[in-house]
Amino acid sequence: MTHTKIKQYIEVPEVPDLSLFGKVAYIVKSMILTLPFIVAARIKNGFGLAIRWRCFIWAAKSYSANNDAKILFDLLFRPLDSTRYFEMEIANTWSAELHPQHCIDVSSPKLFPLMLLSAQEIKSLQVCNPDVGDLQHTRSFLAAFEDDVIEVTYHSLRLKELVKEGLTGDLVTSISVMEHIPDENSFEDLWKLVSPGGYLFVTLPCAKFSWDQYISSYDYGVLEQGDTGYTFWQHYFDQSDVDARILRVCGEPVKSCIWGEKRKGTFFRNTSLKRCTNNYPYWKEPYYMARDYGIFETIEALPGEGVVALLFKKPLD
Repeated sequence: MTHTKIKQYIEVPEVPDLSLFGKVAYIVKSMILTLPFIVAARIKNGFGLAIRWRCFIWAAKSYSANNDAKILFDLLFRPLDSTRYFEMEIANTWSAELHPQHCIDVSSPKLFPLMLLSAQEIKSLQVCNPDVGDLQHTRSFLAAFEDDVIEVTYHSLRLKELVKEGLTGDLVTSISVMEHIPDENSFEDLWKLVSPGGYLFVTLPCAKFSWDQYISSYDYGVLEQGDTGYTFWQHYFDQSDVDARILRVCGEPVKSCIWGEKRKGTFFRNTSLKRCTNNYPYWKEPYYMARDYGIFETIEALPGEGVVALLFKKPLD
């Protein structure tokens, strides 16, 4: 088992709300510039663009169901964020090939449970998140899209508690979640949720060298603040971490894909900017992702930060 020694501390500044004029200007810019940048990203063969188009359809359904204005705005103009363009497309494509019937999602961004709900082949979906507030936001978001065909249940439980409850599914998904759990053995519990013959899909941040991030402002009610005033935020996995924490438990993946920044520091500058302003131009995001990121053969080949997508199949015995 490897142990990370490098620690990075992130200071999150207090950002004032936009003025009324600023909010109106931001909405107008979003309405005018979103489509041109999606088209520009399409020219560069960017990831996640088919999902962006589906979000317009979901927004119309959300509007007809009288969903709140923020949900509608987010679906129209900022449904995906940075690496989610890659993660959501890979997750959607790979899961659709598996034809699952009983799915468990562990704390993925709320758009992915919606994608599962839209796959009418599934019979049940269990949405799990230990943060009560975040789970309620997901529940409110999905309410407009639930029907009587797919059974949807919600669990505000941690991994070990989910295992004790006996939850299992033939597809378990967790998109950019496991890196936020400091327990190095957490994949053992996640793997127990997968039924024999079922699949586990995960994505994780990765880099040539591993490190831990700690953050000054933590919005999720799961971890406690440390003595330094910072809270554990996430772990970046190098190949030795993947081997020791994941492959040791789940075996070799049946599919994998690595996507990352072409120039070191791009992702950090992008996330830092988002933390410093309420006026971030999300309309440019699909183009940035298509221009500045790409596929890599190995984690060691990454020049900076990346994301690894892994699909595992559990043996029948």
